[in-house]
Amino acid sequence: MSYFKYFKKSNFIVGDIGPIELVNIQSYSQIFSRITDDITLYSYYTFVNGDRLDVISNKLYGTPEYYWTIILVNPHITNTYNDLPKEYNADLVSYLGGKYPGVALKLATGESLAGKFNIGETVTYSTYSGTVLGKYPTLGYINVEVTSEDSFPLNSEFTLTGVTSGDTIQIANTIDMYQAPHHYINSDDEWTRWNAGQVTAVSILDYETEINDENSQIKVIRPEKMYSVITSFEREMKRL
Repeated sequence: MSYFKYFKKSNFIVGDIGPIELVNIQSYSQIFSRITDDITLYSYYTFVNGDRLDVISNKLYGTPEYYWTIILVNPHITNTYNDLPKEYNADLVSYLGGKYPGVALKLATGESLAGKFNIGETVTYSTYSGTVLGKYPTLGYINVEVTSEDSFPLNSEFTLTGVTSGDTIQIANTIDMYQAPHHYINSDDEWTRWNAGQVTAVSILDYETEINDENSQIKVIRPEKMYSVITSFEREMKRL
């Protein structure tokens, strides 16, 4: 089905440019929501390694053309690279390395980032240097993009110095950013600060893995219902 031919266009002002004729996605989304309100239309599919939306469409419906229906009935899929599940040992770690660049310099006990360092500032220790990408005072670390030949030392405490500000702070450890804490929980499983007593760290990797696992099961339209959904969609789009 070449469903794009049913899309009507409207004139929109985009910034200082316009009017520009663009597809009216809002009307399209509203129509599809009405068509697919019936839960009897759905079943569930679990991703396997190597799946793409067109591959899943071909498996379920005998054609890759209905890949678009998967996106529309799964609102969390707004970007197929970011939101589709990934194989843990390879794709997920590679993806997280890009999403969370640099390293996390974990603060030594008793240290605080309050009022220290500037985003974009160069920080150094000995022959090591980097650029501050982010500060996370409630999580107890600073995110740095390494600019020296080697990264900051692992498993040893050192003093980090800001070149511009002159600020200093004691660092307890260096880890890849995607392995840094995403949040901390207390004994009641409530999110809390890193220095709030007996707390447990939940790493970014663990957090993203849980989301990845949840996203591995998606809604799909039952094959026997696809014809009625497609014909309803075409009819509604023609009425706009």
